[in-house]
Amino acid sequence: MKEGERFRCWDSCMFTAYSEMAGHHNPRPEKLSRVRQRFMHKLCFFEDRYGKSLCVGCGRCIEKCPVALDITCLIDEIGAADVAN
Repeated sequence: MKEGERFRCWDSCMFTAYSEMAGHHNPRPEKLSRVRQRFMHKLCFFEDRYGKSLCVGCGRCIEKCPVALDITCLIDEIGAADVAN
């Protein structure tokens, strides 16, 4: 009990193997499907189920986005679009 080892294991729903199941089945193998699931869960699915958004408005996703996507602008554009057509 005098020695030990610490290590950090990063895991995220954005990693390919995060959703991998037994038999190596992965329901979201493509990055696009993982990104879609993340934002739909945060901004739609959870809100539909519990009446609250999971987005806290911190802006970290905007700051760290590798393609400089501002999700707030995208949400505003979708909200303003005529989705009936």
